[in-house]
Amino acid sequence: MVIKSRIVFPILAIIMVAALVFFLVISKKTVEKGPKIEKETVRKSTPPPEKKRELPEKVAIAPSYPWAIQVSACPCFTQAKDLTDKLKQKGISAYLTETIVKGGKWYRVRIGFYETKAKAEEVGRAIVKEFNIKDYWVISPAQEEIDEHFEQAPSYMVQ
Repeated sequence: MVIKSRIVFPILAIIMVAALVFFLVISKKTVEKGPKIEKETVRKSTPPPEKKRELPEKVAIAPSYPWAIQVSACPCFTQAKDLTDKLKQKGISAYLTETIVKGGKWYRVRIGFYETKAKAEEVGRAIVKEFNIKDYWVISPAQEEIDEHFEQAPSYMVQ
């Protein structure tokens, strides 16, 4: 028995539409059912105590001290930490940040924060000479970095 192509395509289209409607009806029922919650359980439970929202005190420092100095970037945490500690022992506001470079973690040693780029460059030149560091970069760190590391800076700030 040969079925003509004129009849096959409309029959297939009807079957596909019926399957789609069936799928939509089934999925809608599943969504409508959802988990059942007993009313008594809801009535008996007490709401959790309201937590007081404590906002961290943030000092608006980005406009005042938007510059920092990067003196090292290396994949070795120990090396970066040693340099950071060495700088801190001399009263310099050094800190450590992490970044991902080509899939590997790198550690950056930075000093900050300074009001002007010129002041950061002046301190950078002095740091390079005093600590025999190869080079430095004056950078404008992200606000999150400033917020995270600024609290240690005022006591070490090089003026």
